[in-house]
Amino acid sequence: MDQGKTMISGRWKMKLDDQGQFWLGELLKDLSYQWMMPTYIPPVLLLESWHEVKSSEKMS
Repeated sequence: MDQGKTMISGRWKMKLDDQGQFWLGELLKDLSYQWMMPTYIPPVLLLESWHEVKSSEKMS
């Protein structure tokens, strides 16, 4: 995944921020994302089909 790109699959988003840190977001019922910085990508997510989207959201 390239820096500054956002990838989405179902309820999940992945992003590398401007500092190269990996973020994983999960879509919540209120249609916002809960962002986390995992230490690894859960293997089940590697089986998903991902596509690139425009990033318009900041992580906290």
